[in-house]
Amino acid sequence: MRLAALLALVAAPAAGDCRLALALAFDVSASVDSREYRLMREGTAAALRDPAVQAAALSGQPVALAGYVWAGAREQAVSADWAMIDSATDLAEFADRIAGFPRPRGDPLGVWTNRTGVGAALAAGGRPGL
Repeated sequence: MRLAALLALVAAPAAGDCRLALALAFDVSASVDSREYRLMREGTAAALRDPAVQAAALSGQPVALAGYVWAGAREQAVSADWAMIDSATDLAEFADRIAGFPRPRGDPLGVWTNRTGVGAALAAGGRPGL
């Protein structure tokens, strides 16, 4: 699967107030069909709702999470803005945003197809204001 768990430990807003800032990146390039994209979104949301993940996320200082989708050099979109996870409710709301994010259909230069740029995806994950 291409849940490029590109887990960029980036400087999230208020990163000093959290023990981990984690950006989740989802491949939406042409090699990923709609079934695979649904599996990525729903699987990630289910994992975030898992009691063991909740226990880990909610022990100690909060974690900051963000999510984005990517295809090529110009095709990235934020699917879930940075959120400080302080409670099970925060984690569930973040999971809902990931699960409900529609697959992008286009960009100013055309359709999000026939491109795969992992390097660009990593660079996008490291930019401030992801």
